Amino acid sequence: MEAAAQPQVKIAEKLDLFQAVELASKHCENLVMAMKNPYSLVVGYKKHYKNSDFDKKFSDEQKLDLLSYFEGRTNLPDFTFLISYFQTTITRENRIKFNALMTDRFILSAQLDASKFPFESNCQIAKFEPNMHELSLKTVIAFGTEQVKLQYNMIRKKGYSWQIEGLVLNDISLNKQYAKQYSDTILSVGMDNFIENLCKSSSFSKLGCK
Repeated sequence: MEAAAQPQVKIAEKLDLFQAVELASKHCENLVMAMKNPYSLVVGYKKHYKNSDFDKKFSDEQKLDLLSYFEGRTNLPDFTFLISYFQTTITRENRIKFNALMTDRFILSAQLDASKFPFESNCQIAKFEPNMHELSLKTVIAFGTEQVKLQYNMIRKKGYSWQIEGLVLNDISLNKQYAKQYSDTILSVGMDNFIENLCKSSSFSKLGCK
C-alpha cells in the first residue's frame, strides 16, 4: 500500500507547484494589463458598491463589474502581503484601494513605456527554486526592448494553499521597502488615514482621494 501511495503524493506535489505558478503568473499578467490601461486603477480606487446594489437593475456588463468588486476586484494584483498583519481585518473597500495604489506605485517604479509592444513571453515563469514550503518564481515584464525582472517568493503554510509572500523588482524587495513602514503607519494612524495618505502621494491625487 505504501509503494502505491508514493506516486500519488508526487502528483499532488506537482499540482501544488502548478497552483503556485498560476498564482504568480496571474499576478504578473494583471500588472501588465494595468500598465496598458492605468485608468482601470483609478476606477478600482474610486468605484465601490454596497450590498444593496445587488437589488438594482444592471446590464450584464454591470453585473460582471459588480461581481468582480465583491470578489475583491480580481483584475487588480493583490499586494496585501505587504501588510500581512492586517490581511484578515482590512475591509473589502480598503483592500481594493490599497491594491490599486500599490499597482500604481509598482508601475511608476518599473519605469516601462507601455506605449510599446508587450513582450509575447511576459510573465512566463523562467526559474523554479522549490522545496516543500517555500518557492521562488522568476519572470519578466517587457515592453519593446525594456524589461524589468520579477521574483515572486511563495510560501505554503501547513493547511493552506500557496500564497505570495514577497515580490522583488529588479533585485529590490518591495517587502523591505514598504512592509515595516506600512505596518507601523497603520498601527499609528489607522487604516483609513493610511490609505488616504498613500493616495495623496500617488498619481491619483489630482482626482481626489476620498
